[in-house]
Amino acid sequence: MISRVWAGEPQGAGEIERESSRIADTLLDSLLGMLRLDFAYVRLVDANGSPPIEAARIAEGLNQSAQPRDLGLALDRWLALDAPTLRVVVSNP
Repeated sequence: MISRVWAGEPQGAGEIERESSRIADTLLDSLLGMLRLDFAYVRLVDANGSPPIEAARIAEGLNQSAQPRDLGLALDRWLALDAPTLRVVVSNP
């Protein structure tokens, strides 16, 4: 599936969203384990204006009840400080 995304093969919006979520989940699991973080958060923003995909992982032993959206709201202030003023969008060939 991911190879089809990179190859630019046509896909439905739902299929792309599911694959994006799987990639984010895998990234978060890897970062949390390798870097021994308390938590990891990712927000994927679609250049076409679709709602962002948010995902989070929290280390064992910490409060697991926080939702990705709650973490995103708490981090918004810091995420906005370094937000690039120019977005780079690579079009689908």
